[in-house]
Amino acid sequence: MTLPASFATFFGRYLLEHGIVEEEVLEDTLMEQGRGSTLLGDLAVIRGYMREKDVAQVFEAQKTSDKPFGELAVEFGVLTPDQLEDLLFVQNVHTSHLGELLLSRGAITETQFEEALEAFSREEQRGRETAEQVFLHHPHEQMLRAFTRALEAAFSRFLKARTKVRAIHGDADTGSFDVEFRFRLTYSSLPDMTCLALLAADFAKEIAERFSGERQDGSTQAYLARCREFMQVVGRYMVADLERAGAAPASHSLDAAIIHGAQIDAARSLAVEIIGHGGPMALIVSVEER
Repeated sequence: MTLPASFATFFGRYLLEHGIVEEEVLEDTLMEQGRGSTLLGDLAVIRGYMREKDVAQVFEAQKTSDKPFGELAVEFGVLTPDQLEDLLFVQNVHTSHLGELLLSRGAITETQFEEALEAFSREEQRGRETAEQVFLHHPHEQMLRAFTRALEAAFSRFLKARTKVRAIHGDADTGSFDVEFRFRLTYSSLPDMTCLALLAADFAKEIAERFSGERQDGSTQAYLARCREFMQVVGRYMVADLERAGAAPASHSLDAAIIHGAQIDAARSLAVEIIGHGGPMALIVSVEER
């Protein structure tokens, strides 16, 4: 059986957490997989289709557009449709799947792989069902769905790591968070809304480093600005999601602040766990009606 590429990091962490593979083996295998999974822009440079400065221009444009890299590159005239088709084909062919690599290394047996994948899939399904129940019973279901989808899209596109929301549950503990982002949405004929995201300082720092591509060694205030840039992308994705659902706000804005204990309604807040290459990361999401 072949493991879908999008499962790789998450399934690998499952294998590690359940003692099926050793950490050193998993890290080495993920590195090998990463060498075969090239970003589209890097692949375009390697094949001589684009210059590095063109790739950088398209990547920056992605921060204010919902379109994928290849589509924007064609629009900018730095890549032809035939070249894009070739890149997508090569990218897909050269992506090795984690399960295949572990099996070829003898790190796991076929039986272990099959059983672990089945158990992992069941756990994933339970997580989706739990999240669905949480959404359905929340008074601001549409807003929270839009925000979590925006998080997944922005993390996966701009933090250069496979990332997804792994778990969502209610009755969040808001005591261990250091940074607050407030997305304010103004409506012409409905109450205004505020969507809050609370992050721990180390999580905000990781976002800032991945988004900027630079190490952030300063104070929380220093890297908060870069994290805010990323959260602006999340907010734009959220608004686009609401627009598609026919619930677009008339205007929106984002405020960021360092906090010491959050004063929000924990019963109406959600604890969101995001899983990526660096491991689980938690944040609190809440919606207020004004």
